Amino acid sequence: MFRNRWFVLALKFGVSILGIWFAARGFNLTTAAARITDLGLGVVLAVFGLFGALFVNNTLRWQTVLAAIGVRLRFLTALRLLYIGVFFNQTLPSSVGGDAIRIYLAFKEGLT
Repeated sequence: MFRNRWFVLALKFGVSILGIWFAARGFNLTTAAARITDLGLGVVLAVFGLFGALFVNNTLRWQTVLAAIGVRLRFLTALRLLYIGVFFNQTLPSSVGGDAIRIYLAFKEGLT
């Protein structure tokens, strides 16, 4: 059984590496670097502003959902828990994993 676990782990790594290679094989790093350096400061600031607005919007939305079920969570705590969950939504094979992590962390914060 122990050997089987190592085989499955090696297979997962192999498939991941193959997928990354497949996605990045046509990527030209020099062209990408040139495009990034050609961006103006206004564009970079606009992108950071947009991401900041998304962080605030998503956190307020999650606080609204929690308030609807009678739960209050501070903004910074909600922001932290929300984006830890988003990270796991992106890295785990299904979208349920991030929600489970978010629920677990919210429970550790004292929510019932």
